[in-house]
Amino acid sequence: MDKKLWNQVERIFTDAAVLEPELRDDFVRSRSNGNRLLQDEVCSLLACYSSDQGSTWTQPFDGAAAVVHSLVADVKGLANEQSPRTDDSCGHGEPPGEEPESAPGHVSADVLIERLYAIAPELLVKNVIRRGGTATVFRARRSGTENDVAVKVLSANVGDHMRQRFIAGARAVRNVRSPSIVRIQGVVDSRDVQFVVMDLVDGASMQQRLDRRQLPGPASAVSLAIRVAKGLRDLHEQDLVHLDVKPANILVANTGTGLVAQLGDFGTIKCLNRIGPRGAKLGEKYTALAGLGPIVGTPAYMSPEQLLDPDSVDFRSDIFGLGVTLYHMLSGVVPYRGTPDTVIRRMKGASPGSLRTVNPNIPEAVENVCLKAISFDPDRRQQTATALIEELAECYPRG
Repeated sequence: MDKKLWNQVERIFTDAAVLEPELRDDFVRSRSNGNRLLQDEVCSLLACYSSDQGSTWTQPFDGAAAVVHSLVADVKGLANEQSPRTDDSCGHGEPPGEEPESAPGHVSADVLIERLYAIAPELLVKNVIRRGGTATVFRARRSGTENDVAVKVLSANVGDHMRQRFIAGARAVRNVRSPSIVRIQGVVDSRDVQFVVMDLVDGASMQQRLDRRQLPGPASAVSLAIRVAKGLRDLHEQDLVHLDVKPANILVANTGTGLVAQLGDFGTIKCLNRIGPRGAKLGEKYTALAGLGPIVGTPAYMSPEQLLDPDSVDFRSDIFGLGVTLYHMLSGVVPYRGTPDTVIRRMKGASPGSLRTVNPNIPEAVENVCLKAISFDPDRRQQTATALIEELAECYPRG
């Protein structure tokens, strides 16, 4: 690909990446001006980006060039991948494809494994769970143990902003003990490699289930929302706000007696207390959480205050994100879609659609709690995760 075409691909990709998936094709087609090669290159990158990011938006798109370079390396491997998506993804992504070709800044899986082994020789890597533009997730096992773990290794070419958030978020959550949060077992930030060791979740993300139209019933959706809300409560007690609560970040496992949800992906975590969790002095790992610039998230699930004034966010932004997620689980759609500006305009212009119109089997009490959680004004929402838990539990009182 010549330099001129590459620059066009990068510009269009960067602009399209902030749009909701259903808006991207028309946008790329318009910007490509009939150049089919240009259009195909951008669409291939966007397909890989959506799979890797869960349609995550950032303002500005930090490290776009680095991400594009890395995605180019992955496109052929993803295009040639023969394995279908299955629940064997263990909640950390799709089954692995072929090893991508080399590209600027690209590091092969074998090299990443060598770097992992040099720092943590007790980790015996079994296979690649998923490889994307910003990270590779391995299935591994600590020597002398019987349980597999997930090891998420950051790509070498991501920007400093993303690297700092990746490490700082994982370190902050490592001390949070909650059955509703994916447990972080270890965090390594070395010169050659940055990675996080976490529990391996045997299941798919809620987003994968929704994509397959596997909507939970109202009672099950409420139960899953309560479980996630308990994770948020445990984060909030440590003065940590997740800021990216959405189906793609909720891992769901079937225990045999029902579905169990855990909240993951902590690269958007923000610490509201400069003293730090548990009264500790604000150290290096929390400094990164206090002021790393723009907030990352997905417009459809972001609170109005997060979109308009990221510095003003508090715990109630997570209430909003979970409310939209519950709305999605109950109806199969989100209340607002589009670019950040479009989402805000629609929020101001109209109330969310009635859930009971979509599904009359949804109890009125469930609809009321859900719509309250996604109120435009944060003062009108449940003020704490505990309050949300209590209101949801009252929808299906135990006899």
